[in-house]
Amino acid sequence: MSTSTATKQQQTAVIYARVSSEEQVQGYSIQAQLRACREWAENHGYKVAKEYLEEGQSAFRNLEKREVLKELLADTVSKQRAFHAVIVHKLDRLFRDTLESSTARAILKREQVRLISVTEPMVGSDTPEDFFMEHILSGMAEFYSRNLSREIMKGLKQRAHQDHLVFRPPFGYRREIIERQEGPKRTRTISKPVVDERAAAIVKRIFELCDRGLGYKGIAVSLNQDGYRTDQGQRFRVYHISKILRNKAYIGTLKYNFRQDRGPREPLVIPGFYPCIIENALFDRVQKKLENA
Repeated sequence: MSTSTATKQQQTAVIYARVSSEEQVQGYSIQAQLRACREWAENHGYKVAKEYLEEGQSAFRNLEKREVLKELLADTVSKQRAFHAVIVHKLDRLFRDTLESSTARAILKREQVRLISVTEPMVGSDTPEDFFMEHILSGMAEFYSRNLSREIMKGLKQRAHQDHLVFRPPFGYRREIIERQEGPKRTRTISKPVVDERAAAIVKRIFELCDRGLGYKGIAVSLNQDGYRTDQGQRFRVYHISKILRNKAYIGTLKYNFRQDRGPREPLVIPGFYPCIIENALFDRVQKKLENA
């Protein structure tokens, strides 16, 4: 046996595999990724030291939630690191964001850890042509994620404009199923918001107490003393009261996608989406009190 072959057989690798929630629904198998990576490692003389499995996480702008990937990168820079390569089935299993891809690749390069893609042999190569192709693959993966997000949002907006719920309704309302559509892999449930009379009575009392001059804490204490609880059976807190008093759903308006902390998003406003629980005049008086508090 030659010296080069012996060295190659002594090399150790780890495997990283991932599926998002959507891909799980579509039947994208994490086991298929593992099988392909294990076969590649065996055929090329690598010993697999560890397998990092991440399920239910997107690879696009979601690094803070990808605990398994963060563990892999932490192990990469550890002094106790016992592997020389990271094997993935495809590059997009690891990243669909070019900035995060560049950052992680810089870490791997600094630590002299090779990145190997089973289905993309140009990944990890030092030639200018393969380096260029790898960046094209990263860009295509990010385009796919951005375009998918846009199409999903388009579908959500369409359903919302048809007065269909696309998320859990706020306190004071409940979900009423109006149709079930059977699909090849899952059943799509179409529902609309209706007033939950028990919870709506609490919402009305909260607005009335605020209109009389009580603050968040005073309203919460009053509700808890009378035995009222949230949908989850919890005692009311200042956070619950503040959220309810500022929610335009109670005058019928849906406001969605106003948080911009994860990148620019197009806000969605649909008047008349919810059945009204609070009169406009009362809602406006309460907003003025909150502004002047």
